[in-house]
Amino acid sequence: MAALGRWGKRHAPHLVPIVADLTGPFELPGLGEQGLSGILIANALHYVGNMDSVLARLAERLRPGGRLVIVEYEQEDATRWVPYPVPARRLPALATAAGLSPFVVTATRPSAFGGLLYAATAERSVVPAA
Repeated sequence: MAALGRWGKRHAPHLVPIVADLTGPFELPGLGEQGLSGILIANALHYVGNMDSVLARLAERLRPGGRLVIVEYEQEDATRWVPYPVPARRLPALATAAGLSPFVVTATRPSAFGGLLYAATAERSVVPAA
C-alpha cells in the first residue's frame, strides 16, 4: 500500500489508495456527489462469494462513464488460493448484474503462480440528459 501511495504521488496525483473490505460498507475520502472516474480491483474479486452485489455497489460509486478495471485469474476451478474463480466467460453476466457496459479484456499475461491473468474494463452507463 505504501509503495502504491508513493507511486501515485509521482505519477497519478489523483490516485487515492484505499484499504477496505469490499464485502461491507466503507468510506471513500473526498468522494462527494461527483463519483469516481475509476476503480481498480486487482487479484481481490476471487475472494468474494457475492461478487455480483459487490460489483453493483462499486459501480454505483462511479460517475457516468467511469471505469471499473479488474485483474483476475483465467481459471475455472476453485482452489484454496482462488476460492471463487472469475473466468473471463463470466464477465458478461457480472457486467449486467452491476449495471455496467460489457467488460472488455484488455490484456493477458502468464501468472508467476501458473495459469493466466487478465485485465478487463467496463464503464458505468452514461445517464442521458433530461
